[in-house]
Amino acid sequence: MQEIWTIHSKEYSSSPSLVIEVPRPATIVGSYAEAIDGLAIMAQCGYGMALSFSKRADHTVRMYNTQRQEKKKFLLSSPRFRKEDRWANGIKAVFAAFSQMGYPLSGVNIALRGPVAGGEMRLMMAAILTGTIQGLSQLFSLKLQKDDVKRLALEANSTLPYATARERDIDMILFSSPGCFSLYDLRSRKREDIQIPKSKLRIFMLSPDLPYMVLTPEEDEFFTEVSELGRDISRRLPQYIALRETNDKEIAPYVKGMGELERRRLMHVVAESQYAKLLWDILKKGTLDGCSKILSLCQKSLTEMAELTSPEIDWIVRRAGEEKEILSLSQISNGVSGTMIAIVTPECVRPKERLEEYERIFGFHPVIGHLERSDGIRRMAKVEDLAVKR
Repeated sequence: MQEIWTIHSKEYSSSPSLVIEVPRPATIVGSYAEAIDGLAIMAQCGYGMALSFSKRADHTVRMYNTQRQEKKKFLLSSPRFRKEDRWANGIKAVFAAFSQMGYPLSGVNIALRGPVAGGEMRLMMAAILTGTIQGLSQLFSLKLQKDDVKRLALEANSTLPYATARERDIDMILFSSPGCFSLYDLRSRKREDIQIPKSKLRIFMLSPDLPYMVLTPEEDEFFTEVSELGRDISRRLPQYIALRETNDKEIAPYVKGMGELERRRLMHVVAESQYAKLLWDILKKGTLDGCSKILSLCQKSLTEMAELTSPEIDWIVRRAGEEKEILSLSQISNGVSGTMIAIVTPECVRPKERLEEYERIFGFHPVIGHLERSDGIRRMAKVEDLAVKR
């Protein structure tokens, strides 16, 4: 994401005063846990967005999302939300929140870069809110602490009329520990961290390079649907029954009149919350052994119960099942649709050959990476500045 320095300078005819790098939270299990106040297993997955900032002499805020090739602007005196502005509404909400808090700001140029800047809206909004607040804090010497950043991010988020961020993504960006898995409880809003176990088994990330429109709109619609179903069923249940802890038999009297696909999709979200608990119990033992079985069950539920998949994903999962060195391959939520996590044996070498086959068939360019650690939200140094320091 170092190219953001050059992009900003070219777009605004001035070098950025600073660049903020925002960590990329990934939900390993429990992507839709908000729908039932369930459990989710999360981790940081490197850095997903960079935001560059420079001051302007007027009271205009100009924004350039380089991933989407979209440019927006607004006046500080009238940061009105518009549905078509989607990602830019997050920046408007931040400026409005600063104004309400009495912080004096002037016009600013902002550029966005990185995979999250062109991906799924909920995680993108979390990165935009936290990154913009952190950037403005440093640009105007406001000296905000992480708790202040979270408070302002949640305040700005509460004013958004359209796409909103998830609180757990904001929390992970600001407070999660490097090299850890995290268990996030949506009911208590508490997070527990544990070091990623050392193991002979290896963890890989796979991005199948799906176009935005292949799966993301369907995922957004799915989240809206199961959230409404979760609220409806939770109102029907007796107080002694928690939706996230139910099963088909127990919930049957309360889902009468619900369509079969709706019922299965809701039960997928319930099952994922329960899988998250099982996975966490394994991780607490300090091992990855057994994790692949849980992740395989999650992928099976996502495909068969939720029916949230695509031909490209189905092809990759089937081919992975033919390789004994690949113990599991399952979809995760990290802002880019179709991203998957794999647990493999040390002997695993053939996936690259299979991905070349995938590329020939579908025409997309998959990327294999690692579950990279990050050191929290931070100010990015330019490569040439690092060279001078050395």
